[in-house]
Amino acid sequence: MLGALCLADEPNASMDAVDEVIGIFMGVVNDEDGSSFAGTVVHAAAIDLSMTQWASRFRDGLAREFFRRDSLSRTSVGGLLGAVVWWPAFHDPTSMSGWLSQQIERLQSGDELEAVEAALGIQAANLFQATTVIPVCIDALIDRLSGSAAMTHAAAWALGRMNSPLNRDGRWRASAEQTRRMVAFIANRTADPEAVRFASWVVGVEKAAEAREPLLAWLGADSLELRIAVVEALGKIGGESVVQPLILRLEDLDAEVQIAAAEALGKIGNQAAVMTLMRRLKDPEERVRCAALGGLAQRSQQDAILLSLNLDGFAPFLDPHLPITEGSISDAAHHLQLTQEAIRALYEALAAEFHLQLAWRPRAT
Repeated sequence: MLGALCLADEPNASMDAVDEVIGIFMGVVNDEDGSSFAGTVVHAAAIDLSMTQWASRFRDGLAREFFRRDSLSRTSVGGLLGAVVWWPAFHDPTSMSGWLSQQIERLQSGDELEAVEAALGIQAANLFQATTVIPVCIDALIDRLSGSAAMTHAAAWALGRMNSPLNRDGRWRASAEQTRRMVAFIANRTADPEAVRFASWVVGVEKAAEAREPLLAWLGADSLELRIAVVEALGKIGGESVVQPLILRLEDLDAEVQIAAAEALGKIGNQAAVMTLMRRLKDPEERVRCAALGGLAQRSQQDAILLSLNLDGFAPFLDPHLPITEGSISDAAHHLQLTQEAIRALYEALAAEFHLQLAWRPRAT
């Protein structure tokens, strides 16, 4: 890593030395380095190199590494590559329009290496600042879903970012035809798992009913991240046909999938889903009980906040076997800007409905 940092300050290095340093760099990139807000030495070195005369060679090295790795391990490299491609435009916001036009041209080229770099740069840009939705960009990304595994991974990731509800000002909403093509991609059981994960973001946000069956086929995937994404998408889409498969995911070996399944069932909210979650409130395992309560809390943002451990509406949720304390009332009143009396009444209503314990109202023995 010291070599990469030195290379950023060395304009006279030989090509052999540059390639050797870049090769060593690729071998040390891990999951943390490519995350959204990485603060690692590897991430810092990559950004430094992106602003030097070696930037193009370094980007190509990252892109080749992205193609070389398997589905799950390439995401870290892709996150890093996206940041490197986008960084110059981030430093000069006035160049954003020209930068995006350049990425669209690269997407439309026949070279997958360039197209991958462009797609990952677009996904990074949309993570931090929504880009202008240009129809030709969306179409070019969807066209790339017919490419190699690495290409579909990058294209689906960019589409997922552009469709995110977090992009309030520049969000892309899929047309019926675009949704159909995304569903058709997910229906391909040989598709890249990470690409399917990102595509499931889109069909979930769009509540695409036609995506139910293709998504259900991926519920047993080996990838934890894919199982979670599919469960979340099915929870948004809803429908009677997904309830029983989601109930089975409450038995998943991973706690994160159990939590996602409980929350998905809570969002669907039909009788079978609610009764299943109510029964799970008495489960001998704490994580199952907490997940079930979190699922039941999905009916409203206020319930989710009150029943979450950190009062943020997200897991971890409270353990139904432990009493809600007076301290919880004070904290929730401050967070929701309500009186303690109002919060106490809300907790008492929830306790009556979900058979929760209240420290100020011991159960009769």
